[in-house]
Amino acid sequence: VLWHNKELKAVDKNSFRNIDGLPLFDVDYQPLIGKIRGLLINSSTGDIVYDTKDEGYKIKAFNVYPDQACILFELERKSIQSLMKFSLKAWEKEWISDIGEVKGLLNKAKGMAINQSFIGHGPFFTNKNQLVAGLKSQIVSLNFETGKLDWQQETKKKIKALVYSELNDKVYLGVRGSKKLTVLQPATGEDITPGKLKLRGSLLDVLPDANNNLILVETEGFNLIDPKTEDFVWKKSYKIDYLDEVIPYGDQFIAIGKDEKNG
Repeated sequence: VLWHNKELKAVDKNSFRNIDGLPLFDVDYQPLIGKIRGLLINSSTGDIVYDTKDEGYKIKAFNVYPDQACILFELERKSIQSLMKFSLKAWEKEWISDIGEVKGLLNKAKGMAINQSFIGHGPFFTNKNQLVAGLKSQIVSLNFETGKLDWQQETKKKIKALVYSELNDKVYLGVRGSKKLTVLQPATGEDITPGKLKLRGSLLDVLPDANNNLILVETEGFNLIDPKTEDFVWKKSYKIDYLDEVIPYGDQFIAIGKDEKNG
């Protein structure tokens, strides 16, 4: 026996999740009396490195960010969604920040499931040490050092695309059914959209390519945007019937048309 932690008697084995590449795992502790607790365990020593205790948090999902030397945990407590930064340098919690609320009965039912991430886009780490993430219909920006919420915005419809460009330190936002690509200042959330970025169809996606351009995909075709000038790179957008998805492939692109009978 390498170690034995007597506190782990009431662990729900179905909740076990290993954090790949690290000597860490998380489990739910379910005592006969008292609240369910989320535990983060050092698998080399058996030490508990984080315990939700009586705070009522439930660990929903997590991602490891080696460049930022941290794990970002998605937590939930009484329908409140939160982010926790766990330092891989100090091996301890740095901050927890509330960022939103679970809305609707369907979303609340989904929120009860394990491995259910509520971050749909990102998170992105900006040049000025901010964390920007897109939820279902909300954008949040946090100070990555302190966890303080700098700003948040609600969108009228579900976020379809959210991309951060390091070249010009701007956030590009598209919402479902909209014919407008919105450009935001990540430090303030201010709308700084230039007039020349007009869409001809409905926005499908915005994603980076291999040459630091942005691929703007809409129903009427796709084009490249130079983030430095915010001009279209091609004079004419590339069109294909039933355009649904564009995949960057080296310096080339795979355009996919999807339809029920044709494609």
